[in-house]
Order: sequence, then structure tokens, then C-alpha cells
Amino acid sequence: MQCDLHRSGCGQCKRAKLLCHGYRNPDELIVRDETMQTKQKALARRAGLSSSSPQTLQLSWNVRARGVFFNDYVFGFSRSCDVLAPLLEQAPATGHLAASVDAVSVAFMSFRTNAPLLRQLAKEKYVTALQKLGQALRVHEVSATDETLQSVLLLDLYEKLVNKDPVSSVAWMSHVVGAISLIKSCGDRFIATQTGRRLATRLAMTLAISCGAARLRIPDALISLRKDLSSCVGDIKWDFTAIVVDVVNLQADNAS
Repeated sequence: MQCDLHRSGCGQCKRAKLLCHGYRNPDELIVRDETMQTKQKALARRAGLSSSSPQTLQLSWNVRARGVFFNDYVFGFSRSCDVLAPLLEQAPATGHLAASVDAVSVAFMSFRTNAPLLRQLAKEKYVTALQKLGQALRVHEVSATDETLQSVLLLDLYEKLVNKDPVSSVAWMSHVVGAISLIKSCGDRFIATQTGRRLATRLAMTLAISCGAARLRIPDALISLRKDLSSCVGDIKWDFTAIVVDVVNLQADNAS
């Protein structure tokens, strides 16, 4: 079952008559190594010692991490992920978007808690997400979708969370460069829908900031994308990024 992201309690759990804890306060989430407890429970079940008490849903790290990510980042201080929840609700529970959400959620929770256990789990989730996204990109009908572009942007966020050196890290720019190539290869597909424009706008801003951090010039493909979006995007933040583009290019020229 896929959590429907309701803060008060998951609708899936309510329909299945399971106890759902909803989104917990991140400060109350404590990272513990429960390996021994898990083994003991498994042995008890094998021996027929399971209790007859009402069924309770034990939250996995994936569910906990998603709760923290959506509560604190998506519905919290971020203002650019408003299309993620609707896209995830429509996406397959085992698809590349769900895998990308899991990877960045665990990485985000690891960043918040500084837990080695979660850092390793985040890496494993990231590898799985890369594999599933790679399969999707090989099919044109799937690659040219808002879901796929959103997945790429999430994996870029993952890299920003785990990599601290934008200048020497190749992965720092890999996903945003891939995303801009994806939009370029799909023509006006993403510009034609409101969701696509929201994702493309976010990409344009993210790529500009990424280039600035890595001390690289803004690629021509981003300049072209900004021109395509200018007729349908108009606010102070968007206008300000035009200045950012000039500053980033000046900084890159001075560093070369």
C-alpha cells in the first residue's frame, strides 16, 4: 500500500483498520538499531508465539522518512515542490518516482538526524532509484512525462544533500544537466502543461544555482529554456534569476 500523505492519519491504514501514527514530530523520531528485536519477533512468529492483540502497523524507515520529508520540506519551507504530491499519488507504487521519493526522503532524514544507519540506507535507495529511472529513460513515452522530470529533480536534490563539495563533485551537476537535455529532446512537451512548466521553472532556477556553486557558466540550453518560459512565467523571483545568470557567468569567467 502507498501512503496517501495525510497528516492526521493514512487513509489506506484507516480502510484496512490498522493503527496509523500519521506524521510524527521529527524531533520525536529517534534512530535505534532494532536488529535484535526484529530477530526476536521473527523467531517468536516461527515458534507460534505471536500475540493475539489487535494488528498494529509498524512504521518502516521509508514511511517515517517520507513523513519527515513531506512535512518539513515539501509542505514546509520549500515552495517549489507543490506538484510532487499529486504526481506521486498517480504514479505506480513501485515505479521510478516512488523510488526517487524514497531515496531523497531517507537522505533528508539522515541529514536531519546525522545517522550512519540512514546514510547507508539512503545510498541503497538511491541506487535503486537510478536503476528504475534509467529503465524509464529508455522508453520515449515514459521519459517525456512530468513524472520522469520530477524524478530527475528529486535525485538532484539527493546529490545536493549528500555532496558537500560542488566544485569537485561530478554528480553535483549530473542530474540537472540530464534534466535540461531531457526537456530539449522532448521539444515543447513540458512547456505545454501547467505541471510541466512548474517543473521546468524549478529546473531553470536549480540549474542556475548549481552552476553558481560549481563555478561553471550557464549552459546555452538553460538560456533557451528561460526564453521559452518567459512568456508564461512572470514574478519577482523569476526576474531575479535573470540577474543570477549574469552573476554566475561573470563569476565563472573570472575563475577561468
